[in-house]
Amino acid sequence: MNKLSHYLILSCALFSFSLQAENKTFIGMAYDSDGKKLLYSEEHRYENDYQHEVIYKETDGQVFAEKTVNYNRSFIAPAFQQTNNRNGEYIETRYNDDQLQVFYRENKDEQQVKDDIDISDSLVIDAGFDHYIRLHWEELLSGQSKVINYLLPSHQQSIDLRIEAIDCNSVLLNSAAPEKVICWRVAADSWVFRMLSEPLLLAYEKSSRNLLTFAGRSNICDSNGDYQDVVIRYQYTSTQKEQSYVKN
Repeated sequence: MNKLSHYLILSCALFSFSLQAENKTFIGMAYDSDGKKLLYSEEHRYENDYQHEVIYKETDGQVFAEKTVNYNRSFIAPAFQQTNNRNGEYIETRYNDDQLQVFYRENKDEQQVKDDIDISDSLVIDAGFDHYIRLHWEELLSGQSKVINYLLPSHQQSIDLRIEAIDCNSVLLNSAAPEKVICWRVAADSWVFRMLSEPLLLAYEKSSRNLLTFAGRSNICDSNGDYQDVVIRYQYTSTQKEQSYVKN
């Protein structure tokens, strides 16, 4: 899978949550594109409001990847670190004054590359995408489309992605009542990039603003470096209350 196509399609890892005290953990179950065969799982935990840990497990329970997201500098553009032991892929973003350092290694046989990018108010990084959704919830719920500037770590650059409401299909609803769910499509804003990638689809519960279903290309590759199309269904330990978000 071409790295550009992979990152344009985004990933389930974008949709990490800032949870209140009663909902510090949740699980994502990743199935194949038919929604039938379990491929892996994600276990999300918040140590505090600014530190988010994710553990990825094979179907037999073996841990194969780990991720840490740090929101101390920004909820929309957090620093994060992700290691995939299946093939040795490594990603990290780190703040250095008014610039962002981006580190990337494609696999264990490749050299790590590093570059600095300028920080802008419109920059969205990794799990910051979900915070952006919540920050602009009412606008998106009303049918407005929004364009974000999303970081592609493997290319040390960002691209514009458009978020717009769509009709929910049966895969996204997963037996939920249509009137209780809002679905969005996220795709490259440029027609050139749209030629190279497929959009991702999201279903959120209106009352809790929880992500229920993700359908798109996974950000976690297999041992051969291939990325699969997945349907991820999220399970919560308690009901998340509506929150107010401030962009920082």
